[in-house]
Amino acid sequence: MVALFAALGLKAAGVRVSRDSLTRAVQLLGVSAPDPWILEGVWRLATNEPAVPTQPEAAPSAPVEAEPEVNPRRDRVTPPGQAFYLYAIGRGDGCDGLACRGIEGQPVTVTRVNGWFALVHECEPQPYASDDREQVIRWIEQHHAVVEQAAECAGDLIPVAFDTIIHKDGVDALAALKQWVSDNTTQLEQILALVSGCREYGVQLLREPGVARSHLLATRPDLKELQVRLSRAPASVAYLLQKDMDRQVRSLLEDEATQRTAALEQALHRHARAVRSEKLRDPEGETEMVANFSCLVPNEAIEDLLDALRSFESSDGYSVRVTGPWPPYSFVNLQPQRGEAG
Repeated sequence: MVALFAALGLKAAGVRVSRDSLTRAVQLLGVSAPDPWILEGVWRLATNEPAVPTQPEAAPSAPVEAEPEVNPRRDRVTPPGQAFYLYAIGRGDGCDGLACRGIEGQPVTVTRVNGWFALVHECEPQPYASDDREQVIRWIEQHHAVVEQAAECAGDLIPVAFDTIIHKDGVDALAALKQWVSDNTTQLEQILALVSGCREYGVQLLREPGVARSHLLATRPDLKELQVRLSRAPASVAYLLQKDMDRQVRSLLEDEATQRTAALEQALHRHARAVRSEKLRDPEGETEMVANFSCLVPNEAIEDLLDALRSFESSDGYSVRVTGPWPPYSFVNLQPQRGEAG
């Protein structure tokens, strides 16, 4: 989910979604980089283009004179203040005294609409677009900084995806924002009720395959017996015995991973308000990922959750990694996520 959000943010900003740009954008949002095939899948979903072999980016060639590329939205002349860039939305008055600057140093204002407060800055009704990848990464980081500051002031709020711009042709920015809030009030109430008092954490079950295999060979009587037969068998028979043992070990490791993943998910559900199963990522060195979850955890439950996760640490090659806390981006699904409202 977060990888898709980052890809769509980069695409909306006019930056080609590559492995490097998507990885950096995801990391700035507090999530480990997905594996390459996930990046490829997210790229295809975000751009609606066929897959192509992943290749290193070519070094920039010498500059040549050419006709400037026209971005029809960026080049459209519009008076300022006809749209709002939205960072977050919530209830209460905790953000009333918030004074901060957002993307490109724009002053962030707390705008009250229909019983909600929205953290916004005035902008033109088009996405933030740049051919400079580093610039887009800075924009994402600046967006995230505003959300974090707001959360410190207000506590409970709804973090909104990067490059969410509220705009409706022929309507001023405040009227468009009021209409968007009115149209989405039921969903906003549901999301706020879900995320209130919670933060997002990532929980991954990791395994060192070599250690896990050695543990099985050293502790299971049937595999011990098979190893003895293997050591005494002639070469022609030993080959078949080795193939049989490898098959049994693979099957046992798969069963073990399934059982531990189910046990971990049950533990997460006991302490988290909501749990999402995420895609697995490529191995990191000698460690592979067995399970990957995003968890919406009440603030008062995090210590109990961490205590429960310690039981999954073992000497047989398995460990648990916890990341966070983060704003609960993975549990917010607002429409429209970005672009024009109305």
